[in-house]
Amino acid sequence: MGSRRSKEDDVNRISISIYVTNFPENFSAKELFQSCKQYGHVVDSFIPRKRTKEGKRFGFVRFINVFNVDRLVNNLCTIWVGQFKLHANKARFQRATLNKGQGADHKKVANSPRPNSRDSGSSNSYECEFFTSETSKEAFLDNWD
Repeated sequence: MGSRRSKEDDVNRISISIYVTNFPENFSAKELFQSCKQYGHVVDSFIPRKRTKEGKRFGFVRFINVFNVDRLVNNLCTIWVGQFKLHANKARFQRATLNKGQGADHKKVANSPRPNSRDSGSSNSYECEFFTSETSKEAFLDNWD
């Protein structure tokens, strides 16, 4: 039996992640999502607890249906959040795929719950509302076949 791709792998295949930095300390993943959605179809935003070598916060925004990455990055660099002007670049590394048949480490990651907007307010990830319910997520992803 051949390996089967998950729907999330299909979204990862058609999406592009953008690295974003230079935003306020109290800026949330949801606010990052809302700020960036004017320039494309955002499906996920994430601000890790880690910081850059300079001590700045950074995050990632995932877009689908991007036809010109350079134009998207240039547009994102025009966003002002208060007194901060966002800096954006194409992410150097992409998220690993989460196929279930890839070994024990991947199974643990694939079966662990992922934080989203329904979790308590301490989450550092924000997914679009239609991705928070499995039925809506499945309906969206079925349209990409």
